[in-house]
Amino acid sequence: MEAARAQQQAVPADVKRYNLFEVVLHWLTFASFLICLGTGLAFAYPRLFWLTNFFGGPQTSREVHPWAGIAFAVGLLLMLLLWGLDELPAAGDMQWWRRLGAYVSLGDAYHENGRFNAGQKLYFWVMLLAGVGLFASGLLLWQRDWSGAEARSWMRLVHNVAFVGSFGFLMLHVYMSVAMYPGTLGAMLHGRVTRGWALLHHARWYRKKYGLQ
Repeated sequence: MEAARAQQQAVPADVKRYNLFEVVLHWLTFASFLICLGTGLAFAYPRLFWLTNFFGGPQTSREVHPWAGIAFAVGLLLMLLLWGLDELPAAGDMQWWRRLGAYVSLGDAYHENGRFNAGQKLYFWVMLLAGVGLFASGLLLWQRDWSGAEARSWMRLVHNVAFVGSFGFLMLHVYMSVAMYPGTLGAMLHGRVTRGWALLHHARWYRKKYGLQ
């Protein structure tokens, strides 16, 4: 007991959760999605055409949209390489889903999580799948010579469905990070969280990181 307490006291008060590269990658990927969102909505809905003013006008917006889509896809690919193993299903994930009510009200209190909980894993894979759909359909819509009119009609449907899914999950992600769980946003602003936050949300990851029993 005394040894465990001594180990705990040796751990710094703030915990490094993400390195600088991960933080920068997160925000660049987020920014590329917002650019795609703004330019895409401007051309999909005439009443939102004024959004092109934020991106240098209609012509610039048309040129920016596909390149921002490529940047978004590259960001997701790098995230897969960085976090893919940590996002795989693990023992305890089903228990997390059974305790979803406790997570919403208390924030994973008394539940053992690795670096990512089951809900974060679902978000990650949904966004990755949606990103594949957005990239593949967007590429065929961009390069019109690669497919016929019927194929492009299907690609527009895929693009719209993938957008709705990714946008909905992203809004939930932003709300939970900013409003529901204090300290979560800070992890992606400066890469660090408090010891208490780590123990509350990701206790198993915290103990493994510092070799605690």
